[in-house]
Parts: sequence; structure tokens; C-alpha cells
Amino acid sequence: MRQLRGVPGCVRRTRVVVVGLTAMTLSGAAAAPSSAVPKSFIGPGNGAWSTAANWSPVGVPSADDDVTLPGGSQVIVPVASVANSLKLGSSAISPANLSIAGPGASLTV
Repeated sequence: MRQLRGVPGCVRRTRVVVVGLTAMTLSGAAAAPSSAVPKSFIGPGNGAWSTAANWSPVGVPSADDDVTLPGGSQVIVPVASVANSLKLGSSAISPANLSIAGPGASLTV
């Protein structure tokens, strides 16, 4: 810290404070929690994961979405796809069927 010229007792801190605030803002943005969105499959039997209208709310799941395939669902993953989490069916009596098929098809959870 240096004393400002001509102002006794005043210390120059502006640069340190500005750098400190910038670092806090950037690290705070990076540490923000993800906002997972619940998505449920509502499409027809053998419906494609990649069809936006097959989901409620409408839209293909992203890496932030918590996906549920209700009991009786039959879903085909024809392309590389992602989800934050995946729940298959509602019970052993009412399972969901998930098929990953096709060139380049994958599901990352």
C-alpha cells in the first residue's frame, strides 16, 4: 500500500479492492448450483428421445434435466443424448423400456 500524494493518512487500495471483487464475482458464477428441470416422457410407444414433443415440458432433455420414463414407456435413444438423472418406470410391475440403438447413439447421465 502506498500513501496518496498530497493527502496525509490516505492509503491507495482501489486496485486491490477492484481485483478482489472481480475474483469473487467470477468464482461465484462458476460455483452456482445447476437448476435441474424435471422432464417426463409422454410420447408414443417406441417414441424417440430426440423428439421435443415427446417430453413434458416440451423439449429434448439436456444435461441439467432430471428425466423420468414412466411405467410402460418405450423409448428409443437414436443419437448421442444426455440427462442429469434418469428414473426408469414406477415399479417392478410397471417398468419402462429404454433402447439405445443406431450409429453414434449413447446416453450420458
